[in-house]
Amino acid sequence: APRGPETIYLTEPRRVVPCGGAFFVSDYAANAVHKIDSDRSASRVAKGAGPGEYLYPLDLACNGARVAVADPGNQRIHFLTLDLEHDSQFNLPGMSSSGMAYVRDQIFLVNTGYASDSLVTVFDESGEKVFEFGMPVPLVASGGPRDLNDGVLRVQGDRLIYLSLFYPVVREYSLAGLLLQETDLSLQSDYLKRARANLGLKRLGSNPTAVPSRYVFRGLAPTEDYLFVGVYEPGRLVVDRLDRATGEHLARYADKAGETVRSTYIWDMWVFDDREDVAGEVLWILVTSPTPSLREWTFGDH
Repeated sequence: APRGPETIYLTEPRRVVPCGGAFFVSDYAANAVHKIDSDRSASRVAKGAGPGEYLYPLDLACNGARVAVADPGNQRIHFLTLDLEHDSQFNLPGMSSSGMAYVRDQIFLVNTGYASDSLVTVFDESGEKVFEFGMPVPLVASGGPRDLNDGVLRVQGDRLIYLSLFYPVVREYSLAGLLLQETDLSLQSDYLKRARANLGLKRLGSNPTAVPSRYVFRGLAPTEDYLFVGVYEPGRLVVDRLDRATGEHLARYADKAGETVRSTYIWDMWVFDDREDVAGEVLWILVTSPTPSLREWTFGDH
């Protein structure tokens, strides 16, 4: 059951990433990156277009030593130390922000704005393109807007996992870009019904995120055996547990709190299954309403 919201001076948080024993949170409206750990919290507010400054930071990723921050307002990627000091940056014309991973010295970006015929483009830390891989979602492949590639990237071991936010499909790639597995989730649950409006349209328009009712998923948190997916459900938080190997639907968890004035839904989520004090998984969920917060949600024995 939910353990209650933990509010930590967040304005409009959009992404969260655990790294070095802390959580790093991008705060879109505050032009800030927050570091939250058990001892203290710190923030780096840097609105602007100069070196080390960002406009509406969105995606975050961490390779264990540095945090990468996607800055679509200035069309660039920033690198921060784990103490929130600006380290370096590179420009990325045409960048939008939807799905990012940072592994060793490479940045993996889902292509929602960057001009590419592939799903993911990989850059080194200086901004040089290294390679591209992956077929875009079908409507993008047939000429639809790249926004429809919108998805979540997660690194699990030596694999990169992509979940589309608009279509019931999950893919696993090697870090070299080889497709290892693709799972059609529409066969196992109610996802096909949720995605039917998307599948029946030739294109959703230039900005599908302006129509949030068309989302199917709102987040992904993998473990070795399971996929936890945030399901778009206006007014409440819904998370499904899937078998990672088959996509089989195993359980649904729902926050039974009443509906709020604003729709409460997931912006980001991460799962941990190695807490000694918990028999099960602990999911951290980032929400922006009714109160911007990072919430701890414990799923017991299964």
